[in-house]
Amino acid sequence: MPDEDLDRLSGELLSSQHPQPMIAPRSTPDSETERNIWTQQFWRRVYELVRNDKERIVAELTLSEGLMPRQIYALHPKLFRDVPQVNETKRALFERLEQDLILQELHKNRPDAR
Repeated sequence: MPDEDLDRLSGELLSSQHPQPMIAPRSTPDSETERNIWTQQFWRRVYELVRNDKERIVAELTLSEGLMPRQIYALHPKLFRDVPQVNETKRALFERLEQDLILQELHKNRPDAR
């Protein structure tokens, strides 16, 4: 998955509440169930791929809340040395996420992609 696709993926996953990704609302109960299942599968896989608390926090705050590295650092100055460390953590994590075949397949099969 190229960087642009992962950027698009993270943009599509932004949400005001964790871990519900942002997907266009559907009116049928089946589509709501489908979205919930997809969301659970997505976050389960992300959590399997994160290696430490720094990556977990970056994943949650980037993908769920849409926060930028500077904002993440402001919330967690004791966890990160500086903003560049947040950027490096995000880069390493997102490289791993974009290369993961399971996430690529989930991205292809997300409910709003059909």
